[in-house]
Amino acid sequence: MISNLYSHESDIKGADKTHNLLRNALFGSVHNGEVKNLGVADAEIWIAPKDDSAAGKGILVDWMGKSKITNCWTSGSIYSGTKTEKNIGGIVGRNDFVVDILDKTHSITNSNNYAAVRGKDHVGGIVGHNKDWIEKNQNFGAITGTGDYVGGIAGANNENPAIIANCTNSGAVTGTGKYVGGITGYNGYTGDYGTAKIINSHNTESGSVSGNSFVGGVVGYNSYTDANGGAIIEKSTNNGDVTATGYYTNNGKKYSYVGGIVGYNYKGAITDVMNNGKIIGSNYAVGGIAGYNYGDITNAYNKGTITSRSQYVSGITGYNYGNINNV
Repeated sequence: MISNLYSHESDIKGADKTHNLLRNALFGSVHNGEVKNLGVADAEIWIAPKDDSAAGKGILVDWMGKSKITNCWTSGSIYSGTKTEKNIGGIVGRNDFVVDILDKTHSITNSNNYAAVRGKDHVGGIVGHNKDWIEKNQNFGAITGTGDYVGGIAGANNENPAIIANCTNSGAVTGTGKYVGGITGYNGYTGDYGTAKIINSHNTESGSVSGNSFVGGVVGYNSYTDANGGAIIEKSTNNGDVTATGYYTNNGKKYSYVGGIVGYNYKGAITDVMNNGKIIGSNYAVGGIAGYNYGDITNAYNKGTITSRSQYVSGITGYNYGNINNV
């Protein structure tokens, strides 16, 4: 266990002399361990253009599995100089599962990110790609993704099952591709059994969200594909403005898939949610709660304005092919 430490960028050995930047996380990997009460201030991590690793890059930890991070914080910046690097997070690059059983003792809790985070795919304020449990974390840094799967807390939240609970994003989230969300760009499960959940998590007024398509104030794309799986969003809110520029499909139509809570809900369950933010979509499928719904929505409320120059626009869901109750 590592605890009760404070580190400033200038104190860390291994900085690149040419760029005067810190190249690596404080810890490359943490397995079956614990890190707590640790702060990293003013980090500048630059990921080299030739680095195409998928293991993850973070300011505190690159990759963790079967481990716990508690009461930690980071500030400064982490950004990628490559077009292929993915799994980039303000605290952890990739939070992986080691066994197919959710264990709350393997988690990231009570930790904050203040750093700017920029990368291609799977880019998040707390973790780039989450496959375990994260709870009571906050992001204040600006998050930018030049590819897909970009989120204020996690770029993607899936498998194992994976849980994001009691988290808050207050940083601007900007993506140029698909699957962009105030909390996570993607929430879903594709295995034989399990559930990906977003519970009691909130995107604040300062957490503006923008992307190409599949853009949501809480989740960009909420989906599960197996009968025993699940993709759940519950007791969560959005107060930030959400914007989607749209993309062209093979048949020539242009879709935004943008919503106050979720851009696209495919067989997922959404319960007890509220949107207060402005929703702007240039093209098809724009909604106060969901841009497109092919799942279940219950106890959902929208107070935000909806703006679109196209069709399939509504205060609740732009296009509905599922079940909606008590809205």
